[in-house]
Amino acid sequence: MNFVLRILLLVFIGMALLIGGCVWTVKQEIYESMGTKIDVARYSEIVEARRVWGEGYKFLPKVVPFETEEASFVHTPHFLQGGDYLTLRVRLPAAHIAKLLTELEQSGRTEVKTFTPAPTPRCYPKWNLTEDDMEKRSYESITELPSDFRVFLFRTDLKDIEKNWNHNFLALTAVSVERREVVYHVENW
Repeated sequence: MNFVLRILLLVFIGMALLIGGCVWTVKQEIYESMGTKIDVARYSEIVEARRVWGEGYKFLPKVVPFETEEASFVHTPHFLQGGDYLTLRVRLPAAHIAKLLTELEQSGRTEVKTFTPAPTPRCYPKWNLTEDDMEKRSYESITELPSDFRVFLFRTDLKDIEKNWNHNFLALTAVSVERREVVYHVENW
């Protein structure tokens, strides 16, 4: 009888470990797929997946510009009632900034001085973001876009954002000549 109980106990422990391991693996996979990403190396992979969603992501560069001197990236994927947020902030050589600004001015995209009536987006991540920043200090780590940036909207209606504050679309390219920075940002609800 003792032998049978030991076998049953071992089978039970084995099954519990197997089921527990499977549950843990699924939990980790869900967390990884739905969690905020800050690794600049993942930018291209994420943008490629988002570009399939529709035209709203087409303005984003497919890769982090080669000339980038410094970069910061944040992506919080859409999940249940949350929106999809994607921001890339890069510092580039002055010549690249001047060329990009000329392209934006000639593109026909709407340039805005303020986001009124919509709120100014928090789309300016600090350099060298860490997981700890995002878990404990995300509000301080991603601030409002500074006022010295020239902002060019992409397929965005600020009045619609004011009316439909919970289900809207904001896409922009912001350029600061003084800082030699570009911010690409999408909020898709």
